[in-house]
Amino acid sequence: MSESGEARSAPSNAAGAGPVIVVGGGIGGLSVAWALHRRGASVRLLESSPRLGGWVRTEQRDGYRLELGPQGFLDDSPGVIDLLDDLGLRDEAIPASATSATRYLLHRDRLVALPASPPSLVTSPLLSVGGKLRL
Repeated sequence: MSESGEARSAPSNAAGAGPVIVVGGGIGGLSVAWALHRRGASVRLLESSPRLGGWVRTEQRDGYRLELGPQGFLDDSPGVIDLLDDLGLRDEAIPASATSATRYLLHRDRLVALPASPPSLVTSPLLSVGGKLRL
């Protein structure tokens, strides 16, 4: 979006122009590269690490699936479903089960449930007393 809040169309490659360069293969860079590609742009994605995905990654340890990243996604969003379909990944998406609805964070060497409601913020060890008072 421009500073005035107007949406702008994606740049198109003029005849003979080089590719659009996208720096970073995290979820944001990958999404932008895919959107540009779908609009017909020639795209070159630059990533410094040996894997794509940025901070988003999944590991299996001792029979548990660990999501090691700052983001998840809401799978009931039409845009997410469309993207999964476009990439042929819908069948690979693993929805969270009802038993795994509680998310945990490793805090001071122990697993702490993330607050799921405003009242649970008050008793959570994840916020300081000052942080709780600012709520």
